[in-house]
Amino acid sequence: MYFLYNLILIFFVVFTFPYWGIRMIFSSRWRKGVRQRFGFLPGKIRANLSRENEYFWIHASSVGEAKIASVLIKEIRKKIPYYKLLISSMTPMGVQTLKDLYPEEIVIFVPLDLKNCIRRILKCFRIKLLVLVETEIWPNLIYLLKKEQAKVIVVNGRISDKSFKKYRIFKFWMKGFLSFIDVFSMQSEKYARRIIFLGADREKVKITGNVKYDGFLSEQITNREIEDIYQEFCLVEKDLIWVAGSTRAGEEKIIIDVYKRILNKYPGLKLIIAPRHLERVAYLEGLLRKGSFNFTRKSTLSSKITFGQVEKKSLFPLNIIILDTMGELMKTYAIATIVFVGGSLVKIGGHNILEPASLAKPVLFGPYMQNFKEPACLLKKENGGIQVKNERELEINILHLLNDSSLLFKIGENARKAVLSGQGATLKNLELVAGLLK
Repeated sequence: MYFLYNLILIFFVVFTFPYWGIRMIFSSRWRKGVRQRFGFLPGKIRANLSRENEYFWIHASSVGEAKIASVLIKEIRKKIPYYKLLISSMTPMGVQTLKDLYPEEIVIFVPLDLKNCIRRILKCFRIKLLVLVETEIWPNLIYLLKKEQAKVIVVNGRISDKSFKKYRIFKFWMKGFLSFIDVFSMQSEKYARRIIFLGADREKVKITGNVKYDGFLSEQITNREIEDIYQEFCLVEKDLIWVAGSTRAGEEKIIIDVYKRILNKYPGLKLIIAPRHLERVAYLEGLLRKGSFNFTRKSTLSSKITFGQVEKKSLFPLNIIILDTMGELMKTYAIATIVFVGGSLVKIGGHNILEPASLAKPVLFGPYMQNFKEPACLLKKENGGIQVKNERELEINILHLLNDSSLLFKIGENARKAVLSGQGATLKNLELVAGLLK
């Protein structure tokens, strides 16, 4: 099984190397962390290592998993402080997010799942425990760590509909890989059933809930910070603000068209659009120019507006602000009157509706919520979120909320209570970790 896996992996790396090589030549983003992906650590990391120390290796695939990992890391530091941490991610943004959160910890790009690449890392560290966030299965990494007598746990485990279809094809392989994992801490009964179907030992599977619920409530934004956020956006507390977060291709035009019609009844309504990927900002600007909107980017608000060199104090007539900076969406939600979360009106699978819900904001989202199915069901059940089918329903529901301030407040409070009801998964996961260390 492992021989065949490694043979296929080697062929894949060899035959796709020209493609990745070209990407690295023309894109600095693809060049980041190349040496680390092959197991070569920077000298400044190697210089401070000692094989006498034991480490927890925490792997979080990308930014979303990195935020979940940060919740666990805080509790691990408090409850199990005598182990050092090695934290890895697969994407440049994931690595940068973890470095920003934990500058004193060792943060690296996860090596390719090739034996020699992983062995180079293991020569530098004595790993006591590997923590895989959200079912990141790396067969060689898991296998080699088990040979080193390390424990392996999956935390906040989930298997999306899309991933499950792929894994089912290789079910005959999965059981062997999964047998080396000591504990599967899954978010829900559905995900637990799926991992058992793929070959996990039923006795190793635990249902602990979703760590995300703990994370969004662990760092609430203070009133003083909210005042600062209003000032950053050149807005005031009395403004009605619609924040459309994590929008994807096909959604921005819908949002702008809906907004244009709503302005007929609420001419003071402000719109903040945060595209999921910043390369869409130029396209979004083109749409807004066609619609003759008065708009600007968030990054220009700290100085002067690029079009016309308008001073900051005269920005209040602006209709629309494009959020073109990274890492500010959560605090932008804090000043919202109403929130729409994108990736849900088109067949993407939805984005994180728990962020605005934790801030007591009424959340609207579209019909495609496969990636956040459980949170969507919870918010609907608790009357803390509104699922819309299309552009027309989006407009009707926003108008309904703007017409009824008491309903708007009630739905927001229900959203926050729904998030509160999901707390507790982090401590359950820590108990499982502590059990493995005994």
